[in-house]
Amino acid sequence: MKIYLIRHGAEDGSVRGGWSKTPLTEEGRAQSLTAAERLAKEPDADIARIFSSDLLRAAQTARIISDRLSVPVAYLPQFREVNNGVLAGMANERADKEYPGLYWRTLAFDEHYPGGESPHEFYDRISAAWGDLVTSVRGSGKDAALVTHGGVINVIMHIVDGMPYSNQTPSFCIGNAEYTAVEAHSCCFNCRNTISSKQSRVSQHISALDRRGDYGASGARVFPRGGERGKIHKGSGAAPRDSAHAVAPDSRA
Repeated sequence: MKIYLIRHGAEDGSVRGGWSKTPLTEEGRAQSLTAAERLAKEPDADIARIFSSDLLRAAQTARIISDRLSVPVAYLPQFREVNNGVLAGMANERADKEYPGLYWRTLAFDEHYPGGESPHEFYDRISAAWGDLVTSVRGSGKDAALVTHGGVINVIMHIVDGMPYSNQTPSFCIGNAEYTAVEAHSCCFNCRNTISSKQSRVSQHISALDRRGDYGASGARVFPRGGERGKIHKGSGAAPRDSAHAVAPDSRA
């Protein structure tokens, strides 16, 4: 069983990302359509469920993929990008003037965005949500897809690889509408340290969706995964201009 991690298509790069409500650009829609076609042609893919961040740029990407694969999509706010508080959707020029030098990579691990999350809180949120999702996918016996953000995928890949996470040294970059697949049976070996023994809201939401019956690779790079080597399947999305923008939730994640 595989989980396909898909970054959303391109959005307006003139504003800060994070929890912004910016939609896909025309380029982003085209990227998403091409990614959907590539996923439809993946020889070993058997995607039965699509999950997505509910932020607009991810939700639109997920809907495009859902329509092509004829697979319903469920929106999980737990997989949103980092909450960058007052900076969400703010024009870059204004943000640079009012909050000079304030970027994701400049925050201390327990330092909050004004009105938002700290890197520590972001990591804990994604870690818990990812553990619940993996448990659900394992129980289903079918592949799944998660449409989300660059910063979220960066955290997940650190968890999958058992690597220590830091917002200041991002190590996994993925372009718009690119995707990678990880094996569900081997991708959450260290999540148990951050997940409560009680069923979380993510698990409860997925279970409710299960009961209702609805859910609201080429140019590969190699990346280590739990001591093994796993392929990064690139879609046709534009490659990030630099590693900071590729994974920084306060820019275009």
